[in-house]
Amino acid sequence: METNPLFATWHVHMLGQGLGERTVADRLRVLAQFERDVGARAEDAPADAVALWLAQPWSRGTREHYWSVLKAWWRWLVVTGRRETSPLDRLQKPRGPVYLPKPATREQIRRVLAGRLAPDTRAKILLGAYAGLRVSEMASFRGEYLDVAERRVRILGKGESDHVLPVHDQLLALAGRYPTAGPWFPSPTHPGRTVTANSVSAVISRAFARHGLDVTGHMLRHHFATSLLEAGVDSRIVQTLMRHRSLATTARYMKVFEVQQREALDKLPAVWDGPL
Repeated sequence: METNPLFATWHVHMLGQGLGERTVADRLRVLAQFERDVGARAEDAPADAVALWLAQPWSRGTREHYWSVLKAWWRWLVVTGRRETSPLDRLQKPRGPVYLPKPATREQIRRVLAGRLAPDTRAKILLGAYAGLRVSEMASFRGEYLDVAERRVRILGKGESDHVLPVHDQLLALAGRYPTAGPWFPSPTHPGRTVTANSVSAVISRAFARHGLDVTGHMLRHHFATSLLEAGVDSRIVQTLMRHRSLATTARYMKVFEVQQREALDKLPAVWDGPL
């Protein structure tokens, strides 16, 4: 099947919405796969064909992701007058996966930081633990993003998002070791570029693995959110520091410990103090 000419048009419209190139490329990849599997143009597929495609033995996370791409595609077709209705209107949204927070513990992080560690690896771990940066955000971090005088940090995140937030003193202490302008982690093999997100992820995982710990860079982000909640920070504030649009997304990162549950129950006012 030839490349669908509508994909190029949608590509331009998505960029005009401010979506990132990675998001746009992923959506077009999913649609191309959909067309190959269904054997029809993506704009012409009936509801039954969509339901059959989504019924393949994928994980819940993959199925949920594919649904979201198809939903965005047909919403654009309807809004731009290319189709009157979406076939998804006649289908139920598939069940998504159950997300459980997986934070690295303070003990695990302290153990690794106390050992022999390359300065750049230490800085990346601290960026995750004290600012909740994703590995892609660590990789592209630049000196001008850190405003020591104002104690703020700029974070360019997913979907071309741009946030300026307060920064922890532990990260301000790193500023003297790195340039005030330009990348903190330039690529050792490609001049003018930064290290990749995959490289940062691998470096962090290896640092923990040397201590027998199965911890990833993203688990540092979970640690950041969980530690804030554990310290009594309101979940709405955690949401802003995590740079999430939805509080439901933030909830996936915050693990609630039993001691917090017991403390919450102890705060319930008495409604009955008579005999039982």
